[in-house]
Amino acid sequence: MKTLRAIVAALALLLITAAASQAQQLKVTANIPFDFVVGDHVYPAGQYQISPVFHDDIVLQISNPNQTVSAAVLSDNCMRATASRNTELVFRRSGDSYFLYQVWTQGNQYGREFSGSHAEKVLAKNHPHVQTVIVAANLSR
Repeated sequence: MKTLRAIVAALALLLITAAASQAQQLKVTANIPFDFVVGDHVYPAGQYQISPVFHDDIVLQISNPNQTVSAAVLSDNCMRATASRNTELVFRRSGDSYFLYQVWTQGNQYGREFSGSHAEKVLAKNHPHVQTVIVAANLSR
């Protein structure tokens, strides 16, 4: 009987986790007014959608509406002390170059973060005053 209860409890937990994971599967869209870099790939200014490739949100797809620009990028978890007030993309600006750094969704304390590229690290040495630029985004399911 204890084994049956343990199996039922494990299945219930699995279903709850799957439902929560599915609920977090949101697409973020934004009109980015400048060229930007994620990893070692340069994206031209324009409308973009960022969405998870798999249920774990580790790999994010960055694409424009007509799919002429599209790439899958690894991301890491990041966290704020309080839930994000807005859905937004956070960029780091070094000189005239913009690097996508974080993605936040409204109402969530957890976001996604991208590792700095080699180019970003080189520019940061030459431009010690890195600025943060925030671009408003929208959520869609």
